[in-house]
Amino acid sequence: MPKQTSSKDLIKIHKARVHNLKDVSIDIPKNTLTVITGPSGSGKSSLAFDTIYAEGQRRYIESLSSYARQFLGQQQAPDVESITGLSPSIAIDQKTTNKNPRSTVGTITEIYDYLRVLFARAGDLYCPHSGELVRSYTPGQITTDLLKNKEKTKLHIMVSVTGANAKELKAQVTKFMSMGFSRFMHNGEVELFDDAHIKKVKLSDELFAVVDRVLVKTGIEKRLTDSIEYALKLGDGTTHILVDEEIKTYSEHNLSPSTGEKYPDLEPRLFSFNSPVGACAKCNGLGESKTFDLDTLIFDDSLPILAGAIPVVTKKNSFMNKMIECVMKEEGVDLKTPLNKVPKKFFKILFDGTNKEYTYKFKSENSHFEFTKPFPGIIEWLEKKYKE
Repeated sequence: MPKQTSSKDLIKIHKARVHNLKDVSIDIPKNTLTVITGPSGSGKSSLAFDTIYAEGQRRYIESLSSYARQFLGQQQAPDVESITGLSPSIAIDQKTTNKNPRSTVGTITEIYDYLRVLFARAGDLYCPHSGELVRSYTPGQITTDLLKNKEKTKLHIMVSVTGANAKELKAQVTKFMSMGFSRFMHNGEVELFDDAHIKKVKLSDELFAVVDRVLVKTGIEKRLTDSIEYALKLGDGTTHILVDEEIKTYSEHNLSPSTGEKYPDLEPRLFSFNSPVGACAKCNGLGESKTFDLDTLIFDDSLPILAGAIPVVTKKNSFMNKMIECVMKEEGVDLKTPLNKVPKKFFKILFDGTNKEYTYKFKSENSHFEFTKPFPGIIEWLEKKYKE
């Protein structure tokens, strides 16, 4: 059975006739949030502002001294037969004219600041690519985790050996060997290395230097922690542990187990669209972004690309002009082909760019050079020019 509301807890309005209200009688519970809804012209404002608020203000002013009332002016009583249970009232302006995109309900109420702290202090970090939990470890935490394995489990504490090319990779192996490391895990197999092994190393190989080998047992904690600390120092904060046949990765940084990508620590500014650190890179935290309109960039799609179809890239021997020429040649698109005749795939590459790398060749009277990099696309190139 629903709880009965006492008349003391109600604002009782009897026969309100303000503006378009037609003898409206209503009971509104006090100390609750009440929303008045309805179509335009139904009397929402007449009831809330011109009746309830106006009568509450009038009664409050009448309770003041005659001296105070002279500064507040006379309040007209609303056209209503009776209102009981009314307290002094206030009305808050909606401020619907605020057009600042950095001002939101969250910032105005200041709840946004609490949410940022909540996410930074209580949140968990996940890799956006693999969906795995990302966390950092101290040497003590790594030791504790490894000692959870059953007794006599064999552990290999290792560090990754990498290089930008095969020559550099071999130099890194030689460096580790000169430091006294003789065991390496090479493509899944732990081997004793010598000069002959170094010659066989290829850039595509998976290679780890073995820092220590231990068995899980009582009293091994100190040695294990010391080896882990040394491995973390050699591996720039990251170590790889071979547990039986499985490799586990631990890092002092926020490192994704699958991709190896590092992430910053969670902090409040990462969750602020008003901070350069937390703002969306595309819209800079404003919720909207400006871009170039293809219809305005294309002058005449019946012309070849470099012969007037797109005026911003028509200038001969300009950097973007030569880049487009190189891309067209590598994609097999004739330079004389009208823009409206090029393949859809190339049209997308032309304006949106691609991660595919192309070789660009530049010649002048006094110099000749070439380089390889992805093609950014006309849109990205123009956006960069605009920001500059």
